Amino acid sequence: MIQFKGAYFNRATKESKTVLVQFDGVLLHIWQMADPFCRLLTSDVFTLQPALGKRKRCIKLPNGGKIETDDIDAFSSLTASRRSLHTGRLWFFSQWPLVWFVGAGAFIAVLLIVLHRAMS
Repeated sequence: MIQFKGAYFNRATKESKTVLVQFDGVLLHIWQMADPFCRLLTSDVFTLQPALGKRKRCIKLPNGGKIETDDIDAFSSLTASRRSLHTGRLWFFSQWPLVWFVGAGAFIAVLLIVLHRAMS
């Protein structure tokens, strides 16, 4: 399990909360560190936005919020873990743009053949 502290920014309010972030390989769990200790969000959909140099790393959340952290090692581990999840999928599912392109080309070819025979 990857675990680190960060600052959670809600889209509605500009206030930040100190949070504990945990990633178990599938879900990202965000825990409020203040009293009362509670879970703010659990999500399997999030976007990692690395920064250059020693700037804060950012995790964009589906609710519009974001988490910023200075823990470069934990963020790198999270990035590597997410990368291995995506490369572990079937090759076919990672090639959706190619599938759509080939399918559209086949559809156009069949349409042209049908139109050519109808005009002859």
